[in-house]
Amino acid sequence: MYGKSIMLEADSFVRKVDGQGIPTLPEIRTKIKEIKPAETLYCVEAIILKAPEKREIQTKAGETILRSETFIEDDTGQIWLKGWRSQARLLEQFTQGEIITVTAVNAKAGLENRTELFLSAYSVITRKN
Repeated sequence: MYGKSIMLEADSFVRKVDGQGIPTLPEIRTKIKEIKPAETLYCVEAIILKAPEKREIQTKAGETILRSETFIEDDTGQIWLKGWRSQARLLEQFTQGEIITVTAVNAKAGLENRTELFLSAYSVITRKN
């Protein structure tokens, strides 16, 4: 971004915003209890309840990939946050008890049909405390 110009690359994330101005992070945050599996990207703020755990998983095709997961909570509920392949590395720098903001995260039905959050190619995790 430079002056009134914005340069978008092939892997940029763009969302149409109705109304006036660009919303702030607090304005686009979603509470965990309101998250539903959908084609939309969410922004959440939560505390890490379980230290991120990283594993190498072998796919049916024989490929070894990285998976990382952690359990997070806000004042409305708890949910798993998972990352696969290169997104799994985003969770490495965080520990239990830290408050984080996660932007551009997907919600999908996971094990036992419970909603889980999955890091996308556009996800960013920032430390709040």
